[in-house]
Amino acid sequence: MKKLVYFLVGLIFALTLYSFINSDILGKIGCTDNEAKNTIFDNFYFGNINTPYCNNKFKLIPANEIETVIGQLFIYIKNYTKSDEFKSKFLTEHLNSKPKEPLKKVIENPNAQVQEAVKQLEQQLNNPNLTEQQKNDLKTSIDAMKQTYNNPETNNILSDAYSQQINEADSEYKVSLTKYKTDLISWEKDTVINDLISKQLKQFINLTSTIDFNAKTIKIKNITKFENPNYEAKNNEWKKCFRVGKVGITYARKCANEWLKEIDKN
Repeated sequence: MKKLVYFLVGLIFALTLYSFINSDILGKIGCTDNEAKNTIFDNFYFGNINTPYCNNKFKLIPANEIETVIGQLFIYIKNYTKSDEFKSKFLTEHLNSKPKEPLKKVIENPNAQVQEAVKQLEQQLNNPNLTEQQKNDLKTSIDAMKQTYNNPETNNILSDAYSQQINEADSEYKVSLTKYKTDLISWEKDTVINDLISKQLKQFINLTSTIDFNAKTIKIKNITKFENPNYEAKNNEWKKCFRVGKVGITYARKCANEWLKEIDKN
């Protein structure tokens, strides 16, 4: 009985502490629970490194609190990725992203198209609202179209063009089908949440391994740019991490590596 009481007390304490950490950390960065959760999901699922706007309150965090805030954020993020809400969202998004099997392009025979057009025009000849002149003009058009598909030379040109279009459609379909099969195999493997998390953590670690926090910046027409053109050419994710600073990124990399070790053990 005592063991059960101790267990329940411990559980309540843990839940209370987790709730306090959530409230405390979200308050510090100025985000709502929904903003934080949506950003976390999008970052992991789509491979982004985004931060919610949150009135930019996170920019006011004192330097001596950055590691503490990042540590609390990792606790919050890890707990959310283990929740049923995250799993449900993941499975829904995964199902929606299933590759679609390509359809083979249907190529219509040009001669058949001309014959169908002639048939429709001939039906128009029975229209009582047409004047005799309009009927004569229509008959002239019909005769010209019939000569087109009855002319052997024209017929051969159309047939050659038809064959070429069919071959091109076949080639396009084969390429699309091969890509579809490859994408489907990849999609079927992407069902383990920890694999997704591991992939994005490694992406973050690799991205931040190349950051030179001593890089110099200059202002050109009130726009801050890197003095080194190679750094200026880096993507937005790299630049975002640079702006976080060495202390924050170093600690975030430590947390990411520890999380990876936890995943590898499971």
